[in-house]
Amino acid sequence: MTTSVALAVLDFSGTLSPGAAGFAADDRIAAELRRSGLAALGFADPADFWHVLVNPTWERGSTSRIGYVTVLTDAAAAHLGRRGDGVDRVAIARAVRRFADRYLTASAIAHPWHRWLRQLDALTDVRVVVATDHYAEATDRIVDELSAAGVTASSIAATAHDDGGTTTLVANSADLGHHKQDRHFWEIVARTVGPVCRLAVADDFGAAEPGADAYAQDERVGQRRATTTALLAAVFDADVTTVRCAPTDAADATTVDRAGRALLAALTEPDTR
Repeated sequence: MTTSVALAVLDFSGTLSPGAAGFAADDRIAAELRRSGLAALGFADPADFWHVLVNPTWERGSTSRIGYVTVLTDAAAAHLGRRGDGVDRVAIARAVRRFADRYLTASAIAHPWHRWLRQLDALTDVRVVVATDHYAEATDRIVDELSAAGVTASSIAATAHDDGGTTTLVANSADLGHHKQDRHFWEIVARTVGPVCRLAVADDFGAAEPGADAYAQDERVGQRRATTTALLAAVFDADVTTVRCAPTDAADATTVDRAGRALLAALTEPDTR
């Protein structure tokens, strides 16, 4: 008989890692565009960064293994070519890689989450999945950040079957080929995790992203929350508890502790079904 587990689904950008979302603030983006060399190539305006480079390529970049560096390099080269500017793809790729490295470095898990991640990981009847809509390069970064928090983790895409719950799993849309609002994303997670008796999700549903980012538009945030919650309930046939993480104080220890306690309570209460 297969034993069911409680499942903790933790969002990365904006929840575990407010710095990943904070990196996208206009003043920070402008500084990073200058620092990376993208400004010197014609991308000094944060609005151009979003509307020319990121938003048109988000679907492709976040649902394939092609990676952030490649999709942004392609978009930048195409844009400069259309303008009749000289296109030095090597220089563009070098600048984009510098920018990407700074972005990933900023994508650290907030320290107040470390002890809660260790507590969740130590529970034998709880499985932890860090779920994110992100680019391919983020998977290794998230695994490294979890390791720094004292948690062993691996990509769910590299886990062919349930490993007995010995590791925290990273479910990245770029690895799975689908976003979190897509049922196929969660079906892949379910095949690895197995039967679930209860589920708790901590997420800001994209609200922490800046307004210029298409991912953060209010309508999309609301739709993402409703769709994701309904999908989790349907795919796992379990009641879902949502722990909302406000984007403005996601790194605050008091707020994180409140979320951590809520997660533990939702995941460890007796199953009355």
